[in-house]
Amino acid sequence: MGHLYEAMDRTKFMIKNNVGKGYKKWWTMIDKRWNNQLHQDIHAAGYFLNLKYQYANDVVNDDEVLNGFHRVVNRMVNDNETRLNINREAKRFRLKTGAFGLNQFQSAVNICLPAE
Repeated sequence: MGHLYEAMDRTKFMIKNNVGKGYKKWWTMIDKRWNNQLHQDIHAAGYFLNLKYQYANDVVNDDEVLNGFHRVVNRMVNDNETRLNINREAKRFRLKTGAFGLNQFQSAVNICLPAE
């Protein structure tokens, strides 16, 4: 999960780097399609939860990603206490603390599939 979200961001920046000043015209077309048809909170949540992207040096956890993740959690979980626990764990995950900071976890980032 999250591959589509990451691919769109990567593609936009490749266009910007290759086209130069004229990139905004292309970004507008991409954003129109993305916003009207493809962008869903589930893609942002998938991007956030994907180890490959979350623990990369250039991870992008902007408001769009974090808000999308939280909206998915709110839709899927009715219990406030469970939501709070998920938010606490998500913060540990993002900051690589607790079990998420262990060497064996960090090593798994490059060899495990997202569903594992």
